[in-house]
Amino acid sequence: MKRVALIYFVVILSIGKLFGQTDSLFESQEYQSTLSVNTNIPGVKIFIDSNYIGKTPIYRAVVTSGIHKITAVLLNGFRWNEDVYIDSINIPTNGHVDKQIYISESSRILTEPFNAIVYKNDSLIGRTPLNIDDLGIDVKIRFMLEGYYDSTVVNSFEGDFPKVFLQPLPAPDGKKRSMFLDSDGSNKLLPLYIAGSASIISGITAAYSKIQADKLYKEYRTTKNNQLLDRVKRLDTVSGISLVVSQVSIAILSYLLFNQ
Repeated sequence: MKRVALIYFVVILSIGKLFGQTDSLFESQEYQSTLSVNTNIPGVKIFIDSNYIGKTPIYRAVVTSGIHKITAVLLNGFRWNEDVYIDSINIPTNGHVDKQIYISESSRILTEPFNAIVYKNDSLIGRTPLNIDDLGIDVKIRFMLEGYYDSTVVNSFEGDFPKVFLQPLPAPDGKKRSMFLDSDGSNKLLPLYIAGSASIISGITAAYSKIQADKLYKEYRTTKNNQLLDRVKRLDTVSGISLVVSQVSIAILSYLLFNQ
């Protein structure tokens, strides 16, 4: 009976070795090393090598001794470009390590309209849309855009920076501002609308005329009616002219877009 029990114990021990139980991330009670992890932002996911051990703050997680890779990721569902912290950590045998990690947060700054110049405490940092790391509380953010009032926002938000809506300056001579005019009264979008409309209308006209010409030509082949043939020629001419107008309008529209 003792011999059977001994054989059973050896088999169980061999199975444990085979599946690497003694080399796993979490040690047995006999040899315990522990790790505590804290971050400046709570709720950061912590991975040791490829093993997820929880969200910060983490207190005395049992891990194996030796050198490991530690990864900290902040995934809150609102940002796609959060910084990922990766480092190596040496866990001593039967020891404890306290790890403090600093995670840099990126704030997205948006304005309506976009392309506004952005100053942070009177220092030029770029144009909107813009990402700023560690924006900080009580920081003055100033926005400038031609044709709009300057706007200054003091950051008092711990989360995402709010979208800033810039107010347009009044039109010259008290005239009502048009969506087609720039701040100085010059044409802004009107040529784009004209070129775009011309390309769409002429394209539709060319396609419609060609379809009708094909239908009439099939009827002409059956009836041999010369009047139908004359209508086919006229529709083909209209289709060809409309196609040329469409191509020219598209070329003009592309030129205007690239020069905005």
